[in-house]
Amino acid sequence: MKKFISYDLGTGGVKASLFDEQLGVLANSFIEYGTKYTGGNFHEQAPEDWWNGVAKSTRKLLEETGTDPAEIVSLALSGHSLVTVPMDKDGNMLLLIQEQKRKQKSFLKASAKKTGICGQATDFRLHAIPFSS
Repeated sequence: MKKFISYDLGTGGVKASLFDEQLGVLANSFIEYGTKYTGGNFHEQAPEDWWNGVAKSTRKLLEETGTDPAEIVSLALSGHSLVTVPMDKDGNMLLLIQEQKRKQKSFLKASAKKTGICGQATDFRLHAIPFSS
């Protein structure tokens, strides 16, 4: 039987659901992780926590339902912040997530216009830190 897993990486943890071919819910899971609030509009999360939450929730869903991993034909992923995490050649993550909406939106709009990477840079829904070297 074909089955699907959806993941929602939220502020407090990973919510995951296993579905059958008719999109009936077979099982749900929630794996909590921490968010560090550092003041102002900043918050930080460790991408390792996202990965561990996805792995734990997947194991839980499969074990709870006796699902063979070969039955999983599709995964869906939704996130509240940055989902793609830059990594170096050794697999180490290069940044954490923080939020400072106003300053970063202004920075991205100016950068997008300057570089031309985003034709009409009018709206950003941003939740990523600026890179520092």
